[in-house]
Amino acid sequence: MPKQPQLAPGFPSPSEVTYTTEREIGPSQIVKGYWTGDIGAAFDGYKESFDGTDYSITKEEREDVDAEVNFSGPGVSGQIKLLQSCKERTDVTITTRPS
Repeated sequence: MPKQPQLAPGFPSPSEVTYTTEREIGPSQIVKGYWTGDIGAAFDGYKESFDGTDYSITKEEREDVDAEVNFSGPGVSGQIKLLQSCKERTDVTITTRPS
């Protein structure tokens, strides 16, 4: 992806994530990418990235190969979906919508 995606203002974006695509579906913004590392590192990294921001985690769930972090913030809510596609790569899908 040649430029940064259109994430909500001030949305946490850990440096370990590489964004690859973005699109709008109705009022939702969907950004996809990957985290170089396993799902545990991606899950913990995203949770830690919310510290000190205007966003809060509303729900979190982690299993062996997938995890979700739901969030809300200034005018938006959504989910970060993590799916470990191989040992050293975790696919990331961020969906935001107006709240």
